Amino acid sequence: MLEMIDFHCHPDLYNDNFKVIEKSRENNFKIVAMTNLPQLYRRYYEKFSNEETINISLGYHPQLIEEYPKELNTFLKYVKEASFIGEVGLDISSKKINTIELQKEIFESIINECTRLGNKIISIHSRKTDDIIFDFLKKSSCIYIMHWYTGNIKRLLAAMSSDDNIYASINSDMVHSSNGIKLIETVPLSRIVLETDAPFTAKTKNEYPKQILNDIVIEIAKIKKMEKLQVLKIISDNSRKILSIQER
Repeated sequence: MLEMIDFHCHPDLYNDNFKVIEKSRENNFKIVAMTNLPQLYRRYYEKFSNEETINISLGYHPQLIEEYPKELNTFLKYVKEASFIGEVGLDISSKKINTIELQKEIFESIINECTRLGNKIISIHSRKTDDIIFDFLKKSSCIYIMHWYTGNIKRLLAAMSSDDNIYASINSDMVHSSNGIKLIETVPLSRIVLETDAPFTAKTKNEYPKQILNDIVIEIAKIKKMEKLQVLKIISDNSRKILSIQER
């Protein structure tokens, strides 16, 4: 059976997040739900823990560190029990550059603890930090998924060549942007998985389309000049391989 997984989604930001879950049930795919602050993890875990199609991720978004600088202890409190980590990372877009040193300190602590515990699936935000982000990623049993990567592709490929556990997740905006298309053309399909980043893309702004993952696969196949079913099978195999670390 093919494994369709949205590795980066924010269902809590929709007015009715249960509709996203219903669509995942009806259309046989799974969602990894990001949290942007550690304090939200337990709330959503308790709310959705009985849902088979959704996995709650423990996050500490770099854009929120200025407003919530003291959440690291809460993150470390829950990290042992969380299989999925995200959204975490670094961001030096114009409004966040003043917190970069604190971001680095927190991100390093997160990666150190994840690698110590092992077998975590980590979704990484790296806006304008591709020159430093890979220095933090220690080779370990953890999986690193570069979410909506817009940085230097040579740096990404170099990191992937030295660590088999680094992947890139592709969304519906990326398949239509010049940088996204170049990334899809260049990165081996064996290192690509799917995301929506809903509701932050054009197609997911108002609702979560039930065929969104299938539509992304179609566009990847066009860019790669491959058959859709072949692309779907490889991405499904990638997803299954990533999830298998939880069984170790």
